[in-house]
Amino acid sequence: MKNGNTVPLSWFSPARNCWALQTLQVELVQSARSRGDIRCEVVTEDHWQVIFMLEGELQECVVNDNGCHLQQLAGEERCSLRYLTRGMRLNEGSQDSGGGRLLIRLASPELFGTGRLRREADELQRQGAAALTIPATPQMLRTAADILAHSVRPDNLLPVMSGALDLLRQIAHSRELSRVPSADREKSAVDAACKLLEASMDNPPSLEELATQVGMSATRFKQAFSRIRGVPPFAYLRNLRLERAMCLLRYEGLRVTEVALEVGYNNFSHFAKIFEARFGIVPSRVRRETMVRLVALLYGLHALALCAEMV
Repeated sequence: MKNGNTVPLSWFSPARNCWALQTLQVELVQSARSRGDIRCEVVTEDHWQVIFMLEGELQECVVNDNGCHLQQLAGEERCSLRYLTRGMRLNEGSQDSGGGRLLIRLASPELFGTGRLRREADELQRQGAAALTIPATPQMLRTAADILAHSVRPDNLLPVMSGALDLLRQIAHSRELSRVPSADREKSAVDAACKLLEASMDNPPSLEELATQVGMSATRFKQAFSRIRGVPPFAYLRNLRLERAMCLLRYEGLRVTEVALEVGYNNFSHFAKIFEARFGIVPSRVRRETMVRLVALLYGLHALALCAEMV
């Protein structure tokens, strides 16, 4: 992007498929065809950037003074807003079907309006976080396709720029925004989610609710959780429940139905089945063995007390 005082009213670069109107710039970028191709870039000046994936997926590492941020755009999460500062390093690998992606660059976030997106953007700028992700709606996809359809001719400044503004308007009205955290922030979010699951295993939140409580989108939360903990969130919850159930059966002697309800299972046969699959023993047998040990312990204590009286 050129400085605001030197950019002409409008210009077009055929080699880059790039249009600019003062401080608003729209560019079509063809992505790398394989994951092995890495694109590196150093940011030359501060600016806001909207990335909209037309097809395929993007994996990008943003490195700044605050650490490393990783964002992955695929599936429904095709849109990302990020604030880039001078000196940042971008390392990017992507895979697509030839559609590439749209880049919309802005010198300031004024076009975001005064709603939630503007507030989130201002907060990102203050904290130095890398990006927000916004799920792509069907209307956004249609708008992006219209921009792409007009991008083949250099005299199509008006439809390209109006389409970009319309896309920004739709993004500004999106109700689903999720910050892209650094690796440390992702770990903190996953740790917080684990504590929430431990505290509410009898009535756990849904995946979407859990992700919202720790400040992430459901898709990104699930990916981060699986990467950090090695299992998806509710596989982790299942293991938590079964470990707790084993403790209750082994050390507290509760009935199997009581234990199942305590850890959140209303279907007792299902509980017994997954318990056996996890530990190789049915829960009723664990309780019987516990009761045998308890009786033996009580008998031993009684015998010890009799011996003490005889002495």
